Amino acid sequence: MAKVLYHIPVRTISEANRHEFWAKRAKRVKSHRQTAYAYTYKAIFDSELPLKDETCAFIVSMARISKRRLDSDNLYSSGKACRDGIADAMGIDDGSTRLTWTYTQIDPFDDYKYGVMVEIAEYCGPKPPSKDFKFKLSGSEY
Repeated sequence: MAKVLYHIPVRTISEANRHEFWAKRAKRVKSHRQTAYAYTYKAIFDSELPLKDETCAFIVSMARISKRRLDSDNLYSSGKACRDGIADAMGIDDGSTRLTWTYTQIDPFDDYKYGVMVEIAEYCGPKPPSKDFKFKLSGSEY
């Protein structure tokens, strides 16, 4: 089972509570996405991750490094640009069933004062449901 671990040096902030000029936000999001793409591409370039194999799934774990904690919905929004950059570098849509995303927060350690630690691991468990999967709940079909 292949796995890569690397650091993306970006300061993630809560996008949901940010009130600023749209161009300033767009510039920051673009920078975060491009940085995440570059660091992810470098990390997976020589790895043994089977990205081209359509039957393989991956678990992408993102750990936000910061002194301040965010609640769960703000944590997700702060990592969206990095998530998009990581998915771009992998060549897989970030909404694909091949990718499972997990988020957490950790305190600064060693030389890492801020940023995002990312682990991409090949997933060998049961396959996720197909897009045609229907939930059956109390006789109803959704």
